[in-house]
Amino acid sequence: VVLRPGAQVREDSIILRMNNPEVEQQVQAASIALFQEKANQRRLALTNQRELLTEQSRLAELTAAYDTVTLRREAEEGLAAKGVIPQITFRGTLLQQEQARQSMEFQKERIAQLKKVAHESEMIQQKAVEQSEASYHTIAQRGERLTVRAGIKGELQRLPVSLGQSVNAGQELALVGSDQDLVALVRVS
Repeated sequence: VVLRPGAQVREDSIILRMNNPEVEQQVQAASIALFQEKANQRRLALTNQRELLTEQSRLAELTAAYDTVTLRREAEEGLAAKGVIPQITFRGTLLQQEQARQSMEFQKERIAQLKKVAHESEMIQQKAVEQSEASYHTIAQRGERLTVRAGIKGELQRLPVSLGQSVNAGQELALVGSDQDLVALVRVS
């Protein structure tokens, strides 16, 4: 009980604060769930980033291998034409170059797919965060409704509840008289 009968009140004046351990526990649980979903979202983003960096590193290795084989092919091409090295050696180098090129292209496709999958998983996690936020706000509003406000400017005329008393939905908690001709009866909903 914050105010007593006879007190002047404004629309936002707090008349009394009720508590409900069950609602408080639900608010706390929803807050923890929201925090956990946000942590999961951050963890997922970091994991996706780490996987992408790993795959990009692998692409850099494959690109370097391709460039090395390309240089060797260029060097052997002239030597093979003059007969300094056997054709089989040169053809082996051509095959290695083609395999390196294919590996490099496959890795580029893999990175593109990884980016798409990462984006989708992050969108799914974002939806889970939004759902958890909505749940938290709904439960938090129930907790906020435990605070009884005057609702109008006037005088607190009657307060039929006392400290420690249990109340039921629809029970009169306070009567606020307006400075004008308006009277409001505040009830638990």
